[in-house]
Amino acid sequence: MGGGSGTISTSAPRIDALQVQRSASGSPIVWIAGRGRISPNLIYYTDFEAVAHTTKKKSGGKGGGGVTQKDTTYTYYATIILGLGVGELGGVPRIFRDKEVFEDGAISALAQIGLNFASGERDQDVWGYLETNHALEALTYSDTAYVYASDYLLNDNAGVPNHTFEVDGPYQVSGLPDANPGVFIPALLTDPISGVGFDSLWIADFSNYEDYCLAEGLLLSPVLDEQTPASDVLSRWMTITNSEMVWSGGKLKVVPYGDEEVTGNGVTWTPDNTPVASLGLDDFLPGEGEPPVTVKIRS
Repeated sequence: MGGGSGTISTSAPRIDALQVQRSASGSPIVWIAGRGRISPNLIYYTDFEAVAHTTKKKSGGKGGGGVTQKDTTYTYYATIILGLGVGELGGVPRIFRDKEVFEDGAISALAQIGLNFASGERDQDVWGYLETNHALEALTYSDTAYVYASDYLLNDNAGVPNHTFEVDGPYQVSGLPDANPGVFIPALLTDPISGVGFDSLWIADFSNYEDYCLAEGLLLSPVLDEQTPASDVLSRWMTITNSEMVWSGGKLKVVPYGDEEVTGNGVTWTPDNTPVASLGLDDFLPGEGEPPVTVKIRS
């Protein structure tokens, strides 16, 4: 006699929409100079799709009996745009996705994971896929660099995998990945899109500071990815580059603290050690019984 047969079915829960994490959406678009590693901002998605995959495996006794195990799982896809940074960026040489690392080689890092790149030009074209399939939602995203893909594979929870991108921003020193503060600070102050509203007439010539940073190798790759007072950011950069900002003659200037000639990166910087004042005892007005100058030394 033949044995009985049956089927046991299991199915993973089907998710019906892309799961958006705070880390992937709602964050400010990044400002960057030099080369830095940034987390993207999910700025658009559509065409969410859940694809079922069913496998069958039969096991059991002789004579036609046995049990069939039927399992159903899902993979998820969506059309996505991930914002990288404000302004025009140079490229994406390396990508970190979950625990995987993709680097430019014979095949670009972007191509290896199926992403395309828009550099953030002011007059950049609309993505053709959106223009054809979602015309009312097709935006140029001017002045915003982004990566994009249709039918991009999501993770098992129907979310965008955890990405970080190493990007080449503007103001890089020729032949080096980092940027010169003497170049990007005036740009940040006066940039009409992401700057702080300075008129270029308020800024003095930064060439001396630029040469100092280049000769000393004080080159940076700052990433501004959260709302922060510009004064705090500038103060931090001044500390890092051993310099100070001052107002003089109605203009913003930077005075390096260096006092020795230095050569580096093809530039020689020479300090101006000419005394700006000669002070004697008669120039001080100490209180009665007090010395004209006191020094306090902290531990």
